[in-house]
Amino acid sequence: MKLKLIFTIILICFGIYGFSEEYSDTVKPELVYDTSLLESNNIIRVGVLYKLKPHWHIYWKNSGDSGLPTKIKFILPDGFEAGDINWPIPNAYKRSGDILDYGYEDQVLLWSDVKVPYDYKKISDIQVGIKTKWVSCEEICIPGKAEFTENIDLKHKIKLFNIWSPNLPANKNNNFDIKVVSSDNNYEIIINNKGLGNDFKLFPNPGKAIDIESISYKDNGNNRSDILFTVTIYPGHELNTNKIDTVISYVDKENTRKGFNYSINIEDLIVKN
Repeated sequence: MKLKLIFTIILICFGIYGFSEEYSDTVKPELVYDTSLLESNNIIRVGVLYKLKPHWHIYWKNSGDSGLPTKIKFILPDGFEAGDINWPIPNAYKRSGDILDYGYEDQVLLWSDVKVPYDYKKISDIQVGIKTKWVSCEEICIPGKAEFTENIDLKHKIKLFNIWSPNLPANKNNNFDIKVVSSDNNYEIIINNKGLGNDFKLFPNPGKAIDIESISYKDNGNNRSDILFTVTIYPGHELNTNKIDTVISYVDKENTRKGFNYSINIEDLIVKN
């Protein structure tokens, strides 16, 4: 078990972390969908828009040092298949106790691209259900959950999805020269930003066996940006991949926040306890 999860459990058990079993009004979820392409063998989009109270946040697929990832389960008609959740680029939140969380504040749309079956025949409506769970945090953390079942009536909110789609990380890096180097137990992602970006941030999603810790940032000038970190493998866990998935965010020349998926090869990057 990761040290961060052990730490969270200890805090919960002693009542310090502030978890409550009651439903929270800090988050208001809403079922949303885009059925503009509801035809056989096409894709529709179904998701949850989470609206949060000011200063509260919910969690990304890697929650960071505390909290739990936001969960969505889709209940769809026969033959409809939901893909992976689309996660916009997260933010980092430093909390008391030097806790670093990854997630979203204000509002966020999480959604899935849903494949329509090839034998689908258009009807007046179809029924879609969603079950979602989350943890919202400010100084305390409160779990919440909601269930929706609706007959979606061929109306769609394509504008909402089009607003959020640019906030997804690009599938790969197309702009920067990147390499990873090590010195003793410290590691660096060296980015030649080519003057095209600044304020680089790392959001790791390493899985259960690995953790990336002590992340810090350094601007060396001459279009060079460095991300420093340590990597630890936890005893009792087997590696089932040769890479660590991450998202790297940055601010471009137009002052727009963007990001891309970046995989770090595990070879020679593991420090065993």
